[in-house]
Amino acid sequence: MRPHLLEAVKKAIEISNPPPVNEADTCVRIIYPLLLAAGYDYKDIKSQDENAAKGKPDYTLLPESEEHMWFLEAKTWNARLDVQTATQAVNYVNAHGKRWVVLTNGKDWLLYDNDMKGRAEEKLAAEFTLRDKQFVSFLEALSKPSVTGGKLEPFVQNQRLYATLAGQLGDPKSDVVRAIGKVIKAMPGLSRVTNGEVVDYFKESNGVQPGIIASVAREETIQPGTSSSHKGNGLCLTKIDRSDVTGKKPEVLRLGNGMEIKGETWREISLNLAKVLLDQGLAGNVPVFSGKKAKSALVALKGGPGTKGMRSPAEVTCQGRSYVVETHFSAKGHIRMWTILLAAARQSASECELSLALG
Repeated sequence: MRPHLLEAVKKAIEISNPPPVNEADTCVRIIYPLLLAAGYDYKDIKSQDENAAKGKPDYTLLPESEEHMWFLEAKTWNARLDVQTATQAVNYVNAHGKRWVVLTNGKDWLLYDNDMKGRAEEKLAAEFTLRDKQFVSFLEALSKPSVTGGKLEPFVQNQRLYATLAGQLGDPKSDVVRAIGKVIKAMPGLSRVTNGEVVDYFKESNGVQPGIIASVAREETIQPGTSSSHKGNGLCLTKIDRSDVTGKKPEVLRLGNGMEIKGETWREISLNLAKVLLDQGLAGNVPVFSGKKAKSALVALKGGPGTKGMRSPAEVTCQGRSYVVETHFSAKGHIRMWTILLAAARQSASECELSLALG
């Protein structure tokens, strides 16, 4: 099946230029052919009746199987898949007592797991774009043989495990690192080992080579900062896909005026960027949310509105005031956070230079 899926994805990318003009065009040109390539027959894909009552998804997959039925909600190509659309999609699976729903505009594919607790956006189990190198694996996991064979759940679990460990093992204060540190310190001759050294071990074991750099370009006006003569090579920060960052370590977020936001982890760069932006005007727009309906903030005054519900808040100080910054993200999530913070600070995020140490 994989060669067939590779060809189908390649064709979908080619046919997306020019982009679909509306939702129906997106379904006909992109979504429906990919579902057929994933092994679903016409009888396996039930589209919503135009006269049906509201509360039904655009597509029901495997409608004759109570055990394996799942849903897909389609949007037009340029639609933003935000908290509101996620809530809409998850409400469908809630209403029908099912587990899985895909929300897609054809280029972005978000899989939600209704077995996860929390708000709709917290049920995001996997996220890929059409151009991701791993998109074929995602489509394979969504294929009919995979779903009926019980292979979708292990795929999602692995995605969740990797994202969680990537965040936990890069943070000396995380629960996982503290637990490992406690065990290590109880062993003979290791009582003085620090949690930072535990994190360093995992960084080294990932085989990161700091000298190998991939860059992306940006135009920026933030000042002041340390200067740099380095120039990027043209990739856009807002267009980085999951395959660009999965399994890689960041080195520096380099702004267009040469200012460098350094860090050894995605979390560290996010915190350092927040400090810089708070010092340069972001504080006036705090709290900053990821969307209009988000209940917890990305950055907020300590103890202020938006702090309730933050999953991994880290405290930073700026001009004598204490702020908290959300840090519970995958690598792609941190990059999305940067674009939101830059926009809130009235800075351009469309062209930004990011250097990565590739592992």
